[in-house]
Amino acid sequence: MNKENEIYKLLEGELYDGIFENGDKFYSENQLVIKYKISRLTARNVLKKMEKANFIKSKKAVGYFVNEKIFWNKGTSWNKKTDGVRNSEVEFLKVDLDDFFKIKFNLDPKEFYSFLKKRLNNGLVYSYSIIWINRKLVGELNKDSWNISTLDILKSKNEFDCSLNIIKMCKETSLDKKILEIDTNGFIPIKYSIIQNTDFEFIQLSIEKYNPLFFEHNFIQNL
Repeated sequence: MNKENEIYKLLEGELYDGIFENGDKFYSENQLVIKYKISRLTARNVLKKMEKANFIKSKKAVGYFVNEKIFWNKGTSWNKKTDGVRNSEVEFLKVDLDDFFKIKFNLDPKEFYSFLKKRLNNGLVYSYSIIWINRKLVGELNKDSWNISTLDILKSKNEFDCSLNIIKMCKETSLDKKILEIDTNGFIPIKYSIIQNTDFEFIQLSIEKYNPLFFEHNFIQNL
């Protein structure tokens, strides 16, 4: 692990340990340079990376501040972000790689396998995801593994470098109606996501679809 990623992980750990609260002023470049004996460029890169992951936000000429946890982009599973009785259900389902990913990133569908993950809160389906995993980078995993935390498993095998989330409103499908138990004959919120490693290889691709009745825009990361 290079110095930049090492410091990023340390700072990420401080945030999850509650050392900083929402709205607290975060470290400055100079403070990181002194604390970790690193170059200013490395400190700047770490802070920009944390800002990109929505851990912190910057205010011009003032500094960096800790963002609300609901906006944090990495390392926390869905179960840690919602209130109530929560659980997930996983089903391996062969689904062709979505055209959005194939066309935009010129990917080979054969390199990925898929599964479906439903997220329930108080017994109701809040959302479900179709997730494609890179066989070569992650390997074949069993169903029980994915019931723990998708992000935790991916992080144990790869170093994340960047991610991208795109929010759209799309026409519901018959599968949406069945899983989300809705019949609106309209549009539902959908999040397209990618996760890449430090070599910019695609580790995971996913489409998450939300029940409009339970959808809260501020729950979505990286708006």
